Amino acid sequence: MSNNFCRFLSNGLTLWNDNSANNVSITPCCYFKNRRTVDLSVEDSVSAIRQEFTQLSDWTDDCLNCKELENAGIQSLRQTSFDWIPDIAYNSIHQLDLRLDINCNAACVICDKSSSTLWIKEHNKFFKKTIPVNTITPESKIKKIIDSLNLESLTYIKFYGGEPLFTDAHYQFLKQIKNPERVTLQYTTNGSIYPKEEVLELWNKFKLILFCVSADGIDKQFDYIRWPLKWDKVTGNLFKLIDHAPVNVMFRFEYTVNFLNAFYFKEFEEWVNQNFSVNRLGDPVEINIHPCYGNAWSIDKISTPLYERIVKKYSKDHRLLNLIRQYTLNGNLESWKTFVSHWDTIRHSKWQDAFPELSDLYE
Repeated sequence: MSNNFCRFLSNGLTLWNDNSANNVSITPCCYFKNRRTVDLSVEDSVSAIRQEFTQLSDWTDDCLNCKELENAGIQSLRQTSFDWIPDIAYNSIHQLDLRLDINCNAACVICDKSSSTLWIKEHNKFFKKTIPVNTITPESKIKKIIDSLNLESLTYIKFYGGEPLFTDAHYQFLKQIKNPERVTLQYTTNGSIYPKEEVLELWNKFKLILFCVSADGIDKQFDYIRWPLKWDKVTGNLFKLIDHAPVNVMFRFEYTVNFLNAFYFKEFEEWVNQNFSVNRLGDPVEINIHPCYGNAWSIDKISTPLYERIVKKYSKDHRLLNLIRQYTLNGNLESWKTFVSHWDTIRHSKWQDAFPELSDLYE
């Protein structure tokens, strides 16, 4: 039977690509905090760790990301697991999350070198460091995954990176799926790359495609946060996809709330409602929000004056405020000031241009 606390614990698997021919880090979902490293060449190595996940039956430190979302009244992955995963044998893999590589064409301010090859290149260039880029080809990792795991029960695959459409790794993996008509695909993408024709043709064979665009603002805010991507190009791709993508493609936006763009969520929401509220068949486009934490832009850096402006702008029970209230706001901007002082100079940009209504708070 599936785990009654969270079905990802019993029937989900997230694979994080390591710079090793055989090793891979695994968690039951992408929100689970502490990864376990296994050797895919050792028989049943993944099964042994998954058995440990299955035994969990309550909140642990590894699962606090979902607890914070639920406390804010936002649906968590734990809650979603009961919608996505039926009550089936605990040892079958129903959902598979894949990070086949971290190749990416963006160096977003809320990201870092652990998730983007462009960030690695930027650090190597300006800090005179030599951070190694993963040298293991996705193709070799795909073969290890296919050979090592029983994917007969698979009905959901989630791709993220990096930027999953930046390479053909996702396409090579999908060609190995035996029963695509019963499998839903989810992409977490920055929207800057229009899918190749062969990808669109392959998507036709799958049950459903959920195209999730990571966008944390419109116009200058998007351009600043998702550097060096451009909002105009992303929206152009999206409008084209609405007209030309297979009819089984649905859309969603992923809005990562940092301490500055929290104030501007209303503008983003209005843009979606006015320009991109449904797909070609009339299916609604959702906006999912989740916090930025653990870096220079984390949500807990909201100061008291900024919080007061946000409260004034939004209704008291707005989901954005419910999310912010889950954090102890400290307004500590030392790491952020260091970040913008360095990278704004290099990128010939100014955070004040992206967030002009807030520039008086942090001059």
